[in-house]
Amino acid sequence: MTLSEYLNDWLELFVENRLAYHTYICYRQAIRDIPEHLICQDLSALDGMAIQRALNLKARKYPRAAQLMYATLSVALKQAVRLHYIQFSPLDGCMMPKHEPKRAQVFTPNELRRYLAQAFHETAYPILLLMATLGLRRSEALGLRITDIDFTKRQITIQRQRLLGPTGYTEAPLKSAASYRVLPLAPGIADALNAWWREQQVRPIAGAWLCDISPSALQRAHIRAILAAGLPRITMHGLRHTCATIMAAEGVPMKVLQTILGHSTYQLTADLYAAHIEPRAFDDAMIAVSRFACDMREFGT
Repeated sequence: MTLSEYLNDWLELFVENRLAYHTYICYRQAIRDIPEHLICQDLSALDGMAIQRALNLKARKYPRAAQLMYATLSVALKQAVRLHYIQFSPLDGCMMPKHEPKRAQVFTPNELRRYLAQAFHETAYPILLLMATLGLRRSEALGLRITDIDFTKRQITIQRQRLLGPTGYTEAPLKSAASYRVLPLAPGIADALNAWWREQQVRPIAGAWLCDISPSALQRAHIRAILAAGLPRITMHGLRHTCATIMAAEGVPMKVLQTILGHSTYQLTADLYAAHIEPRAFDDAMIAVSRFACDMREFGT
């Protein structure tokens, strides 16, 4: 059995219709990137050095693609070991290529105001507003129903997402347990949503989607708002980073920020946003601990 034959069977039996459709697409693309001399190799004859050489070569031009190839082969070959096709994975001694992700470009607070002022004229405004002010992921914002927003309690419940699947655009469970969350709805955000509904002369229908729009249409609305405001062309995910960066700079504790963003671990939040903490926060920390030094001098006299 060649590596190509095994991977095609693995995709069909262990990935397709079992894992998220996006995961299946990523694995399939990674398999297409495997060089022909490896993909045609007999599964039992795979050599770790040859795999590492192919990964390094790919990483010189496409480091992220090399990482995805490594991750895909790692999962697939471990399954091959469990199926007793091979005694051990030839990838065990290989190293994942390094890739330093670029720091996400974000709006400044003033740029965010200008962006939202232009986004107000878009049919996707509620989605763009909540991504930029609550840090929602795009799929989470697209998965919101009108009934998920409680204007009386001033809170919003994140409990599903909408993703592209093999049969079309459908709702799906959230990314992790931490992604399920209830967030406070600030008066300003609630007022902005109500103002937009009045402007559009649309009455919210209970149970309906907050915005029934495709990801591609949402992307076009996002770009139109950026161009109209004359702003840097940040990505859709940059809105989430903008929200988190502003909150971190304003002194919101990392643990609170973790909950707001729906991150599964504190470390992930800290790694992404600790650098945005205002210098004065560190100064306040040093002043607080320096009081103990003053107390110790009293003991020494």
